[in-house]
Amino acid sequence: MKFAVAIALIAVVGVVAAAPKPEGPVATILKSDHDIKEDGSFAFVSETSDGISVSQSGKLTNPQEQDQEKQIYALTGEFSYPGENGQIIKVTYVADENGFQPKGDHLPQV
Repeated sequence: MKFAVAIALIAVVGVVAAAPKPEGPVATILKSDHDIKEDGSFAFVSETSDGISVSQSGKLTNPQEQDQEKQIYALTGEFSYPGENGQIIKVTYVADENGFQPKGDHLPQV
C-alpha cells in the first residue's frame, strides 16, 4: 500500500513539474472599475500591465418589456492589445438585436 501511495505521489509531482510555465512576466491589473445601476445599465473598464485594455457599457433597450426572454441589451465597447509585431490591435463594437458588429483597422471591410 505504501508503495502505491509513493508511486502516486511521484506521478503527481512529475505532472506538476511538467506543466507549462508562462512565458515572460505575469501581467498585473492596473485598473479595474465597474458601475452597475438599478435600471440594469452598466459600465466597466480594465487595463493590465501588458497593454491589454477593455471597456464596455450596456443598457436595456426595452425596459418596459416584462418577458425576460424578449428583453434586449445594447452593448458598446472596445478592447485593445499589443500584436505580435508590437502594433496595438484595437476593436470597437456594438452588440444588440442585430448581433455583434466589430470594427477595426485589421478586420476585413464589408
